[in-house]
Amino acid sequence: MVVAVQVEMAPDFMPEPLNVMAWNCHGLVILTRAYGNLQGDGPYENVSSSIFMTSGERLARVEPFATGETSEALARFDEICAALDVQQAL
Repeated sequence: MVVAVQVEMAPDFMPEPLNVMAWNCHGLVILTRAYGNLQGDGPYENVSSSIFMTSGERLARVEPFATGETSEALARFDEICAALDVQQAL
């Protein structure tokens, strides 16, 4: 949904991964730069972070975070991973 909206607003939308902030057997947190040209408004750039959780070899969950919310994304990732570790231990 988020990507579809960005492509609609900026047909030349391009995401560029910048840094993997955290990574383990449950998934990862990645910092991404999105850029393009807004229709009628010119160029834009947005740096944000997202959580990608996996289940086996499949993508199970994606949680995007707004620009400047990297620490919140990392805290949420830790929270999700801790809950998954408890479930696996049972």
